[in-house]
Amino acid sequence: MSELPDVRRFKKVIAFLIEEKSKGNKFINNSIAGLRYFYHWPNPHRLNCLVGLTSCAISPDGKIFICDSFPYYQRYSVPIGASFKRSFNSLFFPHPCEACWNSIKLELNLIRSFNPEVLLGVWRRFGDSL
Repeated sequence: MSELPDVRRFKKVIAFLIEEKSKGNKFINNSIAGLRYFYHWPNPHRLNCLVGLTSCAISPDGKIFICDSFPYYQRYSVPIGASFKRSFNSLFFPHPCEACWNSIKLELNLIRSFNPEVLLGVWRRFGDSL
């Protein structure tokens, strides 16, 4: 039994979400651009990722790593030494990411790319509180 969804059913769900978002459904937080990206799953689209420059994760054993979305990420973790900053700066990706299927990271990267559709969506959602 596979843990992955059937590709046709997955695309059908994503198409439905795109349609709902286009109609103004405010309960769908993903951008339409992000949903279009997911529609192409499982075929990767290269993405310039901001995650390695802005964030990291800390494991229970006190090691840090950039992202848990690529294979064998544990091999590239480093212990937190005397300086967190120095440890963070020593992190690296072993290769450029082929794709990202994490919606939060994807949306962050779409914002970073100054995608007008995504920026407008963020403004509409949070503009009053900014």
